[in-house]
Amino acid sequence: MQKSKHSQEQRVKLAEADLYIDQGLNNEAYIIYEGLLQQVKDDNPTLKQRLMTRMNELRTLEGGNVPSHSRQHEPAEQSESEQRILDNATGLITAGFYQEATKQLTPLLTGKFDLAAVHAKIGEACLGMSKLNSALDHFEKAIADPRLRNQSLKMDILDRLAYSYECVGALPAAVHNLERIALVDPRFRSAANRRQSLKAIINSQGYLYNLAQDNLITNHALKLALERASLKQENVENILIKDYGIKKLQIGMALSRYYRMPFEMFDREKVGQRPSCITGINERFFRTNGFIPIREEEGVIIVAVRKPDDIHLRDIVLSVLRALNFKFVVALEEDINLYISALYNSSDCIENVMQRDDFFNNLELAEEEILVKTVEEQEEEDESSVSDSIVVQLVNKIVADGVVQGASDIHIESLQEKEGVQVRFRIDGECHHYQTIPYTYKRSLVSRIKILATLDISERRLPQDGKIKLASTKGDDIELRVATVPTVGGNEDVILRILSKNNSVSLNDMGFQEETLAEAKRLLASPYGLFIVAGPTGSGKTTALHAALRHLNSPNKKIWTVEDPVEILQEGLRQVQIDRKINLTFASVLRAFLRADPDVIMVGETRDPETAKIVVEASLTGHLVLSTLHTNSAAETVTRLLGMGIDPHNFADSLLGVLSQRLVRRLCRSCRTAYSPKQLEIDGLLDEYGDHPLKPLEFEDRQNITLYQPGDGCEKCKRSGYSGRSAIHELLSNNDPIRKLIVENGQVIEIRQQAMANGMLTLKQDGILKVLRGVTSIKQIRGVCA
Repeated sequence: MQKSKHSQEQRVKLAEADLYIDQGLNNEAYIIYEGLLQQVKDDNPTLKQRLMTRMNELRTLEGGNVPSHSRQHEPAEQSESEQRILDNATGLITAGFYQEATKQLTPLLTGKFDLAAVHAKIGEACLGMSKLNSALDHFEKAIADPRLRNQSLKMDILDRLAYSYECVGALPAAVHNLERIALVDPRFRSAANRRQSLKAIINSQGYLYNLAQDNLITNHALKLALERASLKQENVENILIKDYGIKKLQIGMALSRYYRMPFEMFDREKVGQRPSCITGINERFFRTNGFIPIREEEGVIIVAVRKPDDIHLRDIVLSVLRALNFKFVVALEEDINLYISALYNSSDCIENVMQRDDFFNNLELAEEEILVKTVEEQEEEDESSVSDSIVVQLVNKIVADGVVQGASDIHIESLQEKEGVQVRFRIDGECHHYQTIPYTYKRSLVSRIKILATLDISERRLPQDGKIKLASTKGDDIELRVATVPTVGGNEDVILRILSKNNSVSLNDMGFQEETLAEAKRLLASPYGLFIVAGPTGSGKTTALHAALRHLNSPNKKIWTVEDPVEILQEGLRQVQIDRKINLTFASVLRAFLRADPDVIMVGETRDPETAKIVVEASLTGHLVLSTLHTNSAAETVTRLLGMGIDPHNFADSLLGVLSQRLVRRLCRSCRTAYSPKQLEIDGLLDEYGDHPLKPLEFEDRQNITLYQPGDGCEKCKRSGYSGRSAIHELLSNNDPIRKLIVENGQVIEIRQQAMANGMLTLKQDGILKVLRGVTSIKQIRGVCA
């Protein structure tokens, strides 16, 4: 009976040693083997020989440098001050001050303190901050510390390690660590039950679990896809792509997270000389076993495998291939077969790949097909040289989805340490989370964009800016304005402004009140003078200017524009883009315009006193001049230009009017909900509208007022309750009383009061009128108006 019990303990110890070897913890495995060898009696020569063989193998792997029980490292002595820091950090973590705890603990990593305990606490703080990759890194370092002897701490670290792997979707790694716990105490935090639960998920869903977690597919749909794949004897990946709209790249990202290794998509440009380690091995062998060494990088063989968790497959790779250093990447069966065909020059090799649908057909962007390629690349490359590399296609997908979803900006934000890259789209003025890219692709993603924008990829310390011209399969050009900004930790953020060359809108579609629209058209009918559009960045100033130019554009007028950049193209306009590198500035182009027989001149932005002076002079010499200025209101625009040193008399004579503008989100007309406001809300609207000498806000029947608010959301508005944007305006028209105030350098409040006496509605007043019409909500108006 005692012998049977003793054999069971030996089997448990051997299993634990095998698990240590799988994790690369050869020292820990050696210690277990050494202890077992001292217990084995001479009547069990088979086990004794097995232990000695494995110990010799570990000595060979470690170059003879393995510990024994007589040479185990003892934990370093802990000073009172270091222990006090650890205790204080533990209290901070309990109270939720994770960042402060991390700052206190980090200096201990360079000392002789118990590193396992420090890494464990930092990992715990990272978990609290949802920095899962950083938490994994610290927990792995903690569990790998050979000085870790505290069994309770060891079990706690393994438990947190399993939880972290589960959170990132790496279920096999989570199960592995739960098994390490269960070998010692299956009841510890229900390790055995959790292991069985995760195993059930792995058996039923595998890596596809991550697709459901990311809400790319429902659990019910996933179950149907798996059943259909089994019924048709077809790969579930093909079913998901064809029938459920899942993108190949999304499947790849799910695989990457599940197996904790890079995803490899077939890239014909990376197909070079056949690795020497596959010489003499039949092509069918690789197809049958589902792996292929695809290239060699700095002495390391990159092996693409379909199922990296297949231990038998790993043994085959190690035993068959004649190479020392391997690195595994995960790939789909289709791509593995394409690599095999390319390396063996099979009949279905690269030429067949060239006939596949391009990336965007794979994405199934039927409504908006955007070929994300620079215009130069489109002209110079033929179809056979198009790259399918994972990073190239990742950039393509981000830009294409941004265009399709109507984003004005794409923010690519490098997160700290190993947290990857967050991508956000600004849609209708608000940022929305799009996707988090694994940190494996962080550097290459930024580098790809910088290459397209012809920026210096080696310079990460300074901001850079550039442009990318893209071509659409529909024939429309799209331009991206690229700005890179260095952030802490040696990272870089990239901001892409999408400048679609769409046709300009008309003044009638700008959302003007009827009286404001009529007054704007009256001012633009003047043969000469200065018309200014004011507002902060992103308020639609350029759109408003081009709407005005569209109103003026006719064959009998010569219209020149100078812009930075040229965002909207119009037939009939002569448009110039500035280039500071060759000193082609607003001022220099304006001087050239005055010698080019213009009727109308549009200046994209009045930025400096020199440009402002020339703009005023041009408007006084018989030209209609349109320009923009970054100011908060129409009245402030007048004082800002005077502050640039413009002669007040000239400015008073040249100014026609100032249009101040903001953009607010429109309520979705499909799902907005009507309601009857309470008396308190009505009084609030009246108070915010304020007094107006000519256009007071009055309600004839307060009992029957109907307002609108965002609904629960629908497919049209992407569940946001808002769809598109509308403009609110204030239009200051110049007349004799205002000219007098300009000459006398009047205050902003005096100019505004006089403009309201002439009939101007302020931005908030115009916005409140649009609220009453159901165009937007009062929350949106308060968000853009002081």
